[in-house]
Amino acid sequence: MATKLHRHVVRETTARDNRTGKPLMVELVEGGRLIRLWPKGCRRRYTVTVDQVYVQGWKNQAAQERAERATRRARKRTASV
Repeated sequence: MATKLHRHVVRETTARDNRTGKPLMVELVEGGRLIRLWPKGCRRRYTVTVDQVYVQGWKNQAAQERAERATRRARKRTASV
């Protein structure tokens, strides 16, 4: 079981915002169920739940596996022709 957060935690990531090129800031909110993201120096913050992050991760993994299967099928088709 994860440790409960008693205060918010803010960290700067190495990832960059595509639009501004600035580093992304991450804030873990008290209770540990919300994450706030924003480009450094920007006031607008985007709130995401931890569940949404997990769901998006699984969707990305499934899409990657589908693409790999499609390339394998395409290779088999070209090899047999």
